[in-house]
Amino acid sequence: MEHQTRKSLNMDERKTDHDLLIELRTEMRGMRVDINDIKSNTASRITLLERDVVSLKNTRAIAYAYATLITLVLVPLLAAYISRS
Repeated sequence: MEHQTRKSLNMDERKTDHDLLIELRTEMRGMRVDINDIKSNTASRITLLERDVVSLKNTRAIAYAYATLITLVLVPLLAAYISRS
């Protein structure tokens, strides 16, 4: 009888271990999906940030061009116009 009780306990332990392994496998699959989502979202965010940086550089270049235009062309013209008046 003692032998049969040990055998029964071993079967219960195996069943519990099997259930635990299945649960761990399921969790690992979920983690893989989460990691892939994080990678995908990170790549998307990096792409958007790079686009924004390029856009910001273009904006700065345009602002610099306007500032140069104002300083080198419009200010002297305005000064000349005012001195004639």
